[in-house]
Amino acid sequence: MINVSTAVATNYNNIDLENSILILGAADTNYKENIITKFNSLLEVEDCYGDNSDLTLAYKEAISLKAENVYLCNCFKVTDYITIINTLIDIDFEYIVPLFSFSDSFTTSDNNHMYLSEFYSNMLSDNISQLIITEKHASLYENIDSYIKTMNLIANNFKSHCFNKLYNGENLSFVLNNLQNYKFANVVLASILSLTNLKYYPMVNVGDVVFDLNENDFYGNEIAFFSYNNLTNTTIENFKNFKYKSAPEKYVLIHLIKQKVLRSLNLDEYKGKLFTPYLQIALSNSINSIMQKHVGNIIESYQLGDIDYIKEKDNTVTIYLNINIKPYNSIEEINIRLEM
Repeated sequence: MINVSTAVATNYNNIDLENSILILGAADTNYKENIITKFNSLLEVEDCYGDNSDLTLAYKEAISLKAENVYLCNCFKVTDYITIINTLIDIDFEYIVPLFSFSDSFTTSDNNHMYLSEFYSNMLSDNISQLIITEKHASLYENIDSYIKTMNLIANNFKSHCFNKLYNGENLSFVLNNLQNYKFANVVLASILSLTNLKYYPMVNVGDVVFDLNENDFYGNEIAFFSYNNLTNTTIENFKNFKYKSAPEKYVLIHLIKQKVLRSLNLDEYKGKLFTPYLQIALSNSINSIMQKHVGNIIESYQLGDIDYIKEKDNTVTIYLNINIKPYNSIEEINIRLEM
């Protein structure tokens, strides 16, 4: 439950998290600061945040791409991005799209330098949310060489500072802001993904790019970018996250499939119950029922392993189960281990 504000009233409602996008950015004023809001129309957004604020422009881009489940939050000051994190910890938005730059940083209470990207990734490491963050627009750079050099430097500096300090880097994506007709490439990417069946690679015509880039330009760096040609329309390339070790889910599409499976496995009704053969069968049947809905949709197949339990010293029981899934777009299987 979250306090969701609408343009009319404030109510406590369950948020529809399926294909949800949360955009965090600055309005023209501090009105509705740090309040997560879902609006019914662009006019309501303009009335609330101003016609040309970053938050309003980002919303325009999302709805122009037919994104449907979009939430907004006015982070008028840099400190608002830090304050709102305590609310986000309790919510699993599918895509979280802050409008700060990937290289933006702040000074902690003990006078240490910390990237906002690092802070968000670590604070939300237990969430089933994907962070998509971008940088300054490519049109601000004189030429392609300058752009490539700067983006690689940003990525290298980030990794040298905090790569090994990320709790779960696979929730963090850095996408270049290189679309000609859009101000926020991360908003565009989240919108496209929210409408894509992850069985298929996302390809949507969002127009040309500022610079023609290829993976060799960013060799060894986790830098995603848009590419365009007349045959394939617009594609997203080098789509990796900041998972420290190489694995199938280092590719964001594979990770998103894993997250969708985890989101669907709501097994709360079995928690805290006495572990009996009956419970084991019921739990197995419930998981199989859920997983079968994904077969042919986002995964090719799955295998449910043995369901085990360990009796703890305080007489509580911890249940462990493993599911191996074979997603589309991967030749490898992913293991999901759940602890209850």
